[in-house]
Amino acid sequence: MSAWWDSDHKLCLLTPQEYSDLPDGTLLECIDGEQLIKGQGHVDDDTRGGHLAWGVIGEHPLRLKLLLIQGLKHD
Repeated sequence: MSAWWDSDHKLCLLTPQEYSDLPDGTLLECIDGEQLIKGQGHVDDDTRGGHLAWGVIGEHPLRLKLLLIQGLKHD
């Protein structure tokens, strides 16, 4: 997970694996401001620096869970 932010909010970009681990129904936001619900829209699998242009906003409840999973995979 990588942070992308502006003066209004912080967007935590997802890797393709993190995206696939998210449950359907999760609200996502693109770096261009578009929002969609996972499972109800199309997320392009194009990556830059290993991250999608999609992520979760701010202190999303799933952010901590993803960070913990990511930490466990690196141990």
